[in-house]
Amino acid sequence: MGAKEGDNVKLHYTAKFDNGITFDTSEGQDPVEFKVGANQIIEGVEEAVIGLDAGDKKVVSIEPEKGYGQHEDDLIREAPKDILGDQDVQNGEVIQLQTAEGEVIPAQVVDTNDESVTFDLNHPLAGKILNFEIEVINVDAA
Repeated sequence: MGAKEGDNVKLHYTAKFDNGITFDTSEGQDPVEFKVGANQIIEGVEEAVIGLDAGDKKVVSIEPEKGYGQHEDDLIREAPKDILGDQDVQNGEVIQLQTAEGEVIPAQVVDTNDESVTFDLNHPLAGKILNFEIEVINVDAA
């Protein structure tokens, strides 16, 4: 019958970039568990498990729209360097910023100078094609 919306699925995965470099895996850990259709995992993986049963394996290539979205230039922001207080940051470093609403978000430092710091607020995997090797461990019907 296979997994369908509302079912709880457990799976193991290995995620790679197009160049074959692994950027994430559940190998050696507990399987990932999520409810299909509840937006608990990226859309491309959620769609990939539809129709799969325990023991099934699948390789899927996920476009940015069904992963972490496209890289958005308007999410690159410049701010006065004094917002960091006495914190010293380096290009490439990921730091936590707090919004006016109190939400904490990760931001990658892309440039610094004496007066300002430029942050990239995109998800680090935005704009990338993601390749997942999936093995379904269990499907609990809704």
